[in-house]
Amino acid sequence: MRYYIRRNPDNYPLYKLLSMANAELGHLAEAHQAKAEYHAILGDYEVSVATLRLALREAGDEGYLKSSLRSRLTEMEEKLRLQNAVRDG
Repeated sequence: MRYYIRRNPDNYPLYKLLSMANAELGHLAEAHQAKAEYHAILGDYEVSVATLRLALREAGDEGYLKSSLRSRLTEMEEKLRLQNAVRDG
């Protein structure tokens, strides 16, 4: 599935499927990460930020994953801030 996502990064249904597959495998951090990407593509940055925070809590000792999640969280927080600034005028 990751192969197809790399080649079709805006295909949001793939992220939903990846999230479900990871959840079934017990990889909760990765499940939340994929779900966050799903919401990011749809422009729902608030849910994406909240879901990335959940992923960070589930990541445990996985340094590379935590680093990746923190980086993406920073990006999504900035997008959310800009979205709110535009909305609030």
